[in-house]
Amino acid sequence: MYDKNKTPKKYIIKHTNKAFSLVEVLIAMAVLALLLNGLYSLFSKTVVTVDIGSWKAGTQSRMRITIKQLQKDILGASYKTVIFPNRTEVDTASGQWKLKYKSGVIDPRATQTDLLTFFICSPGRDFTPREPAAVDPKIVKAELKCDLGPDGKTSRLVYTKTVEMGASRPDVSTEDTKKVVLIENVIKYEAKLIDNIEGKKTLKIAIECAHPSYPKTILPEDIEIPLQVEAVTM
Repeated sequence: MYDKNKTPKKYIIKHTNKAFSLVEVLIAMAVLALLLNGLYSLFSKTVVTVDIGSWKAGTQSRMRITIKQLQKDILGASYKTVIFPNRTEVDTASGQWKLKYKSGVIDPRATQTDLLTFFICSPGRDFTPREPAAVDPKIVKAELKCDLGPDGKTSRLVYTKTVEMGASRPDVSTEDTKKVVLIENVIKYEAKLIDNIEGKKTLKIAIECAHPSYPKTILPEDIEIPLQVEAVTM
């Protein structure tokens, strides 16, 4: 039975586990924050490196295709020509068939303009009366322009080829009429006329593209193309 006269015993609870102090918790949080920041920085740099590497590979390939396309067509720039049984007429007097180019450095982000215009002319034939069916010259007009994309920010080079004569010829195909975007993110276009080692005129074209998110990442490409026609500035 319970005896109320007896003095109750005092129970003492001993804690054997030690808790972390506030200072220890703050230090642990600081170390964890440093580790997480380091991991994030490493991950972020890896993502940027992969992004820039992928852009460089794609853009370099596109720039080379652009340069090769321009080289192929400019090499084919020629005057309007008609072949007769005893002579060949080459129209060099009118000046219409000269290559026209924009001289100097152009920043397509600030200036949207025509850069290059020339004609690719395949000879026509007029063998009358031996061959009553004359063949008109095939003339394709090529134009290179710089403009901004639909977003109003992306600078690009747009290339257009249009059949102006000879559409009834059997060697004229739909591939002769087209409009394509050759390259985007262009920050510099430069064209200038120089003399080559043979004393003939050569058109030098240089292009630079910059990464849209990392503008300090720049890729250049240039080429020198000998001309078969006279060149004049626009």
